[in-house]
Amino acid sequence: RWRRWVADTVIQATNLAPSDAIRFFRQKINMPTQKWGELEAHVHATGFSVAGAASDALLNDFRKAVGQAISEGMTLGDFRKEFDRIVKRRGWDFNGTPGWRAKTIYTTNLSTAYSAGRWKQMTTPEALVMFPYWRYRHHACPHPRLMHVAWDGTTLPAVDSWWSTHWTPNVWACHCTVYPVSRGEMRRNNWQVSDSQ
Repeated sequence: RWRRWVADTVIQATNLAPSDAIRFFRQKINMPTQKWGELEAHVHATGFSVAGAASDALLNDFRKAVGQAISEGMTLGDFRKEFDRIVKRRGWDFNGTPGWRAKTIYTTNLSTAYSAGRWKQMTTPEALVMFPYWRYRHHACPHPRLMHVAWDGTTLPAVDSWWSTHWTPNVWACHCTVYPVSRGEMRRNNWQVSDSQ
């Protein structure tokens, strides 16, 4: 009975209550930029940036809006309205269409924050005991990356170093996910541990 309760608790944790995602996002520091690609990829883990948002005031407004989206569950539609208000208030001249820009800011920041929270929860000692394997899944998208398609179904021990370089999202607009897998799921599905790639 206790074991089932622990399993249910870990399963709920891997679905991610937003607290760890919120904590991850709040620890970031603002990084003003003039253009996309200005920051190294690893800097995005600790810095908050919006390509072309070079003023502190503009960056703070976007950071506040993204923070609300994560903590309050703001929809993309609501975020787009807030994006329009921010742009108008700050007189920001940006590249791309407003809808596309808002969606990019929204989805990129939410997916990385939730992914960081998911990593934290899936690497707790309890989670690693209950789910000693992880499985990489590529999800259908209009422009799949062939490498990500090739990784689909890769199942390795959760402690395998492969995950430190293949945790999702891998790159901008990656739609892949990593799922925790129990020993029982491995047996029921007849899954085998993949060769490290």
